Amino acid sequence: MAEIKEGQKIIQIPICVGSEQKILTIIEIQAPNERGFSQGTPVSLICELTEDKLLKVETIVNSQSIKSTMINPFSNREITLEERELYETEKEVNNETAFYLQ
Repeated sequence: MAEIKEGQKIIQIPICVGSEQKILTIIEIQAPNERGFSQGTPVSLICELTEDKLLKVETIVNSQSIKSTMINPFSNREITLEERELYETEKEVNNETAFYLQ
């Protein structure tokens, strides 16, 4: 577990499946102002795995809430850098589509 440093501008939370080498996504939270986050800022994660095997994650930092739904299928093997880039692009398209369907 990492600790937030004084003035840190971005918090990155990797969501892994099975091992650190199998990253499903990285949730990024921008600081709400130029001063960045305060040391010791609490971070909460609320995760839900639906019947359809979609992973829903809500990240809460101070009063800022970020909701994410991982639409990608869970991989049963480690993927190459090229495959990860392809999945990330596909995920971005899916997230944009899901945003407009809400």
